[in-house]
Amino acid sequence: MQRIKEIDIEKAFGIIFMIMGHQFYGESFDKFIHGFHMPMFFIISGFLYRSKNDFVMFLKRKTQTLVVPYFFFAVLHLLVFFVMRSCSISEFLERLYHIFLFNHEKMPICGAIWFLSSLFFAEIIYYWLDKLNCWLKMVSVVGLASLGFILSCYGVRLPYCIDVSLVGIGLLWIGEYLNKLFVRKENLRNLSGKAKVWMGFLGALITSFLIFVNAEVNLRLAAYGMPLLFLFNATLMTVSLFFIASIFSKDKFYFHELTFIGQNSIVYLGLNQFVLMFLKKINLNDGVYNFICKLISLIVCLFILHLFANGLSKTRLKTFIGK
Repeated sequence: MQRIKEIDIEKAFGIIFMIMGHQFYGESFDKFIHGFHMPMFFIISGFLYRSKNDFVMFLKRKTQTLVVPYFFFAVLHLLVFFVMRSCSISEFLERLYHIFLFNHEKMPICGAIWFLSSLFFAEIIYYWLDKLNCWLKMVSVVGLASLGFILSCYGVRLPYCIDVSLVGIGLLWIGEYLNKLFVRKENLRNLSGKAKVWMGFLGALITSFLIFVNAEVNLRLAAYGMPLLFLFNATLMTVSLFFIASIFSKDKFYFHELTFIGQNSIVYLGLNQFVLMFLKKINLNDGVYNFICKLISLIVCLFILHLFANGLSKTRLKTFIGK
């Protein structure tokens, strides 16, 4: 399937926001990005979803692209954590427990990879829902997503963040619907650059306001605030960033770098917290200088992750990063 440049750039936006979240730029910025950046990846996955007839091949592909990278990064970071922290056997076993069961907390170094397991189960369930007729599929999606929201209200967590997968099923369905909308609506595809800029930034502005209207959102912790507002914010920001991504020129350096990040997002997801662990040492306590240091750390982190992604893609280890 031919890659969609807007999607790669949009995934890069999400990855950069994720890394900035791990750096911590303040509670307001944290609330802003959590309102859409991880839900956006579920929607993008739904946008790219294609109906498959052979479940075995589908399962094999999703295992290769999601499960293998999950355990590769989890075990790698567990070993690094064990060596660097000189932790006890009991602490080692505790971290191992969270890798193999409740991975929404206490993961060694790379907590962000919870997303890979959650997306895997969401897509596997969605595969079977896609075999239903249109109305039954929609009812099932709404029912399962509602169940996910209900579980969060009672603080019930499932292994591998499957409770988040249930909500993710709703986001996948939204993404698939958006794909059909953009394919069928020729006037949407042929919008001028200026129209896309206005729609993109206006949508982002509206979403930014509504994110702060909503309560705290954190997909990893299964916190959604008001469910309908959460879904609306995630959808509108995803569409807005899609329009903004479409105006990027192919001749510019940043275009190629952003598409590279989008194409290698799993490497950035799995290694960013490891890299930041060392870069955090150059931060300062002073407000302005600390902000500048964090921006420098972000650039250095992206550069190092680029080298990792490029290097891993050229070795036999590429199998472990879903390639």
